[in-house]
Amino acid sequence: MDSESEPDHSFATSTLEFDAVRELLARHTSFSAGRALALDLLPTPLLEEARRRQIATAEALKLPGLRPGLHLGGVHDVRPLAERARVGGVLGPEELLDVASTVRGARAWRRALGPLRDETPTLLELADTYLGDHPGLVEDIQDAIGEGGEVLDSASPALSRIRTELRGAHDRLVTRLREIMAAPPFRDVVQDPRVTQRAGRYVIPIRADRPRSIGEWGDPVRGAAGRRRDG
Repeated sequence: MDSESEPDHSFATSTLEFDAVRELLARHTSFSAGRALALDLLPTPLLEEARRRQIATAEALKLPGLRPGLHLGGVHDVRPLAERARVGGVLGPEELLDVASTVRGARAWRRALGPLRDETPTLLELADTYLGDHPGLVEDIQDAIGEGGEVLDSASPALSRIRTELRGAHDRLVTRLREIMAAPPFRDVVQDPRVTQRAGRYVIPIRADRPRSIGEWGDPVRGAAGRRRDG
């Protein structure tokens, strides 16, 4: 379409202060994507389209009374995330949780509007056009990412196997350290048979009145690790 056939909105936006109307509308939005749509809204020269918009607005005004519990809580503007994924980008755990939460919100709106076909047919048509169920997406994300953003073992078979092996190695190491602490001469200087981690290193608590004794025996764990590296 060339510039000559495009409608001229200057009278509406300038003389009728349509910009101010859009700004007022945007103030009532609770969602960043909705605010963007409000600010981008343009008048239409088509009578049928103008009537359709008026009908949609009237239905939206009735909706809180018909579905008072329907809201946009948990919905995020995931358009940048979807675009990044489309071109092969990687989404982080928190971003994937935002996607799942948004899809759940879209499903809730479709379910809520379905029985209101007679009361809000225009809104239902919009929901059918723009809100998808995306079968399996939420479930796949829930299987891979925990509520706190942690990647779960079930994210992949390889990850599950690696973490199982790491837990086994950790348990064997802790068991060996406890055996060392329970045997002489270490049992006399160990404060309590507890193994903790500090900055990624395993730590054994030593009694405050025996700090120099350890130096006489060296570091058995570090020495064992050094021998393994040398071998």
